[in-house]
Amino acid sequence: MSSKSDLDTKVMMFRSFIQKNESEGGDSTKVIALFDKALNVAHPSAEVAEMRAAYMSLKKMPADSVCRAFEKVLTIAPDNVNARMQLVQMLWNEKKYDLVSLQCKAAQEYNPEEMVFYYFGGMAYYQKNKEDEALREFRLGLAQVNAQSPADLVSDLYAVTGDILHKKGEEQEAFAAYDSCLQWKDDNVMALNNYAYYISLKGENLHKAEQMSYKTIKAEPKNGTYLDTYAWILFMEERYHEAKIYMDQAIANMDSTETSNVVLEHAGDIYAMNGLTDEAMKYWKKSYD
Repeated sequence: MSSKSDLDTKVMMFRSFIQKNESEGGDSTKVIALFDKALNVAHPSAEVAEMRAAYMSLKKMPADSVCRAFEKVLTIAPDNVNARMQLVQMLWNEKKYDLVSLQCKAAQEYNPEEMVFYYFGGMAYYQKNKEDEALREFRLGLAQVNAQSPADLVSDLYAVTGDILHKKGEEQEAFAAYDSCLQWKDDNVMALNNYAYYISLKGENLHKAEQMSYKTIKAEPKNGTYLDTYAWILFMEERYHEAKIYMDQAIANMDSTETSNVVLEHAGDIYAMNGLTDEAMKYWKKSYD
């Protein structure tokens, strides 16, 4: 409890106390009480507060309690990236997207170079169908990109940006975002699938679309969505027999909650061009229903 004890000594003593407590049955209330006593001072230690939050998380205490513990860390040290990220992850898992947005906005003030907060901030808006706000967050994050930026994260930022832009009807800007995405990570399968499908709808660059789509089914051969895209592109290339083979696999790898009216319509079109009119009618009817 002494203000004269240095931080390393305090941390070592806490660890010793926790180990002893675990060997005697692991009464977490005693540990939390000691943490609370150590933090109930004029200038509490952010490191001790973070250790307390980590202990509570390790002991699988209620999520709300653990969130409050990480919030305590941030009141002491608002620039603590690790504590903020732990809190954002927990709020995300609880689907508390408004709180995720608030935490990410705060993180951007204290840690503007940390792109992960732009990603989660944008995705929180995206989950609530606030696409303009999501796009703004992603663009703020992309403005921070440099040679040291994590490739996976930059790629995902560009990928979702492309999805939103295409939905808004800004096709060329969307395709440019997908191109940037694949420059950072050429095997981003979600971007490859979406980009390939959107190109195929235009009936242009079908060979490029097929190559991109083929990468997705090689990476995830039982993904019904990716198989559907590949089947559709083969259909657009008038390779109807091959298209049916992959469409059958797509249907087989989708459950009833995943199979959309678009997939069923694709199946009907493909079956019709294979001369299987009765089966095609069944798929079209299911799609219509």
